[in-house]
Amino acid sequence: GSAIHKISRLKMSQQPKTSYNVGLVEGGESINTIAPRATMLLDLRSVAPASLYRLEQRVTRIFETVAQDTGIRIESRMVGQRPAATLDIAHPLCQQMQGIRKRLRLRQATFSASSTDANLPLSQGIPSLCLGMTRGGLAHTVREYIDIPPILLGLRQLYLAILASLEPSSYSGMGTE
Repeated sequence: GSAIHKISRLKMSQQPKTSYNVGLVEGGESINTIAPRATMLLDLRSVAPASLYRLEQRVTRIFETVAQDTGIRIESRMVGQRPAATLDIAHPLCQQMQGIRKRLRLRQATFSASSTDANLPLSQGIPSLCLGMTRGGLAHTVREYIDIPPILLGLRQLYLAILASLEPSSYSGMGTE
């Protein structure tokens, strides 16, 4: 609890975007028993590797301080890692997707850094995007939802993106006339 409280007081950078989330806390045996063991899952994210590293160091110092102040043993281990990476919106792949969306009469794409399967290839210098297939809302909550009817149009977008990746020169100006 002390560690979570101290983490909650950290100021996060908006440039580059850096964030954290304590997504799961567990422990204890009963309401009136001191918990012999407690765990939390802490998600740390940033679009910049250096900012993520600095956040990890700050959290490590918090754990060390709490352990020293309380006399409890704190162990941490990484349960997953998604590298920080972005693709400049001026990149031809982004422009190609805007052309595809224009051809399908979809609103312009919103490009933003996020935690997706595109992070790994991007971190290795491979241009990559994560395509939205539909609309939805309340992301990352237990009430998250998606709209089913637009998925067909999302599949058309995906199909054209696959074709464009196979023959980039024949689709580079798609929908820009």
